[in-house]
Amino acid sequence: MADSDVSTKLFDAVKAGDQSRLQDLLRDKATLSILDERDAEGFTALHHAAIQNGRIAELLLAAGADARACLLYTSPSPRD
Repeated sequence: MADSDVSTKLFDAVKAGDQSRLQDLLRDKATLSILDERDAEGFTALHHAAIQNGRIAELLLAAGADARACLLYTSPSPRD
């Protein structure tokens, strides 16, 4: 699976709040390698999860997502 495919699936699962699909994705090393990748707006998957779904955010943090990652264009991090 290409990185862009993995990234799309990761962001889609997070935005949909789909815990089962996210857990499946997090078992794949390719997903773990892009946890802190940013979308076109500068958000990581954790940023989206922090806004929408606490349980999804917990799964991402447990998998190693960086809670201190700041937005590209502003300073808030997912933990702020």
